[in-house]
Order: sequence, then C-alpha cells, then structure tokens
Amino acid sequence: MKYLRGTIDYGIEYNGFPAVLEGYNDANWISNSNEIKSTSGYVFTLGCGAITWRLVKQSIISISTMESEFIALEMTVVA
Repeated sequence: MKYLRGTIDYGIEYNGFPAVLEGYNDANWISNSNEIKSTSGYVFTLGCGAITWRLVKQSIISISTMESEFIALEMTVVA
C-alpha cells in the first residue's frame, strides 16, 4: 500500500493519433558464456503508450543470432 500511495500520480498516457497498434520485439543471443538460452522480449503499444510487454528466456537453445530473432518473432506473433 505504501508503494501505491507514493505512486498515485504515475500513469501511462494514451493520446497518440491515429490509434495504431504496433508491436516491437528483440532477442539477445547468449551474451554470457554461462548462459545456454537466449532472451526474448516484446512490447505492444497503442496510442503511443505501452499496453503489454514480456521478457523471457527462450524455451529452446538457438544456434545463431538469426534463429534467436526468429524465435522472438514467433513469440511476438503468438502473443
């Protein structure tokens, strides 16, 4: 409750015209030698404000940056 009281004035403004749904995604192919899975993320915006986003480790091991990007794209399309 303390956090909510302290952030009562925070918000996301949805005022962009035209109100177009846009989706963006990206992937990071195993940047650390201790990692075996890549990271994928996406964000969808509407009217210049984020409406949903996600960042996760990929469920399979990719063997290249391109494969990692395609996995991220598939995750975005399915969302």
